[in-house]
Amino acid sequence: MVPGPGMSSLGLEYFCNGGDALWNTPDAGLIDLAKRELEQSGLVRQADVVDGCVSGGEVLPGLR
Repeated sequence: MVPGPGMSSLGLEYFCNGGDALWNTPDAGLIDLAKRELEQSGLVRQADVVDGCVSGGEVLPGLR
């Protein structure tokens, strides 16, 4: 899963409720949020992020 030498893969997880603002954020907006938060944490500069993807989006039973 790592694209090449000198690179790493990171996974971020966000929790939300079905239908709330975060849930309704487009994938590109979630990737931008993750890049900003990675930079704010001092872990990664936004300019060093080469790709991003969003997966999931399931509402757990009883939590709708």
